[in-house]
Amino acid sequence: MQGIAEFLPISSAAHMRTLPALLGWTDPGIPYPLAIQLGAAAAGLVYFVQYLLRPGAGTESRGENARLLSCVGVATVPVAVLGALVKKAIDTNLQSPWVMSSALVVLAVVMFVVERAAAERRTLDDVGFQDALWVGLWQALALVPGWSRSASIITGGLLRGLTREDAARLSIFLSVPASLLAGASAIGQLMRGSEPPSASLLAAGTAASFVSSFGAIALLLWMARTRTFVGFVVYGAAMGVSVAALHLMGSL
Repeated sequence: MQGIAEFLPISSAAHMRTLPALLGWTDPGIPYPLAIQLGAAAAGLVYFVQYLLRPGAGTESRGENARLLSCVGVATVPVAVLGALVKKAIDTNLQSPWVMSSALVVLAVVMFVVERAAAERRTLDDVGFQDALWVGLWQALALVPGWSRSASIITGGLLRGLTREDAARLSIFLSVPASLLAGASAIGQLMRGSEPPSASLLAAGTAASFVSSFGAIALLLWMARTRTFVGFVVYGAAMGVSVAALHLMGSL
């Protein structure tokens, strides 16, 4: 579930909270799901490298790749800085199911409105540092639990005129450094804990995240090419209502 929800615009944090509640499992807490993000990050990195080494990439493409890598770095700065500044609030005050439910519903509405009005006239070749900073700020909003990073980046990209497919592709690229940062921090937090999980549990979760991520990436890009994101919008809104319902029933 971590691998699937990391790349699809449906909020991995919300699914990591609701899945154990529905199955009657103990809540795994925050660090473990973040730690196994390293599997999703590895899958995203594989796709990113494949894109950079795409067939026919000549000297001009290498220059474009260097610019794209720089833009990914710029877009990562806001989430890295804000994440460090508000980590305590994220781990405590913002873990309310009401915050998560509201974030899911609000982002679903915003994404729906933006997609309806999207110009879709630009590609990744047109992305510059101003675009990267703009999308990076949208990515930083995903520090709020329930606010999907993928959906937020795609929405920010559409607002800058990117096509659906390239906005989706950018969300995959940006997931790599953000997930690596979050995963590495979580690993350290788990190892410092009083009862760190076994290495085999971490390995199993990370491997499952890695494998499932490829299916999610393929589905996201196929939807971006051939459909709209309305299905994800409806799912996200329904997920927000479900989180609120589970909380009212005492399951979350």
